Amino acid sequence: MLGEFGILALPTMLDYPARVGVGPNLAASPVNLAGHPAMSVPVGLDESGLPIGFQILAPALGEQVMFRVAAEVERLARFEARPAMVGALA
Repeated sequence: MLGEFGILALPTMLDYPARVGVGPNLAASPVNLAGHPAMSVPVGLDESGLPIGFQILAPALGEQVMFRVAAEVERLARFEARPAMVGALA
């Protein structure tokens, strides 16, 4: 599936998050069904403060590579913002 590439970077979401009670619009669903390890990595916030990220897809049994790539992306992105939690307890 990955051919000559060791990993793939793909969008985590195809659109803005759905409203509460509406099904998710995740790009991750087909990846999960394929049996390949994948993880979403936050890299920033959009203009309205929502988190932006992408998923790293590795070959079967490629978790070690996936975690190394994710750690490097996090280091390079220097993303440390934390969006406010909706309905957070005071």
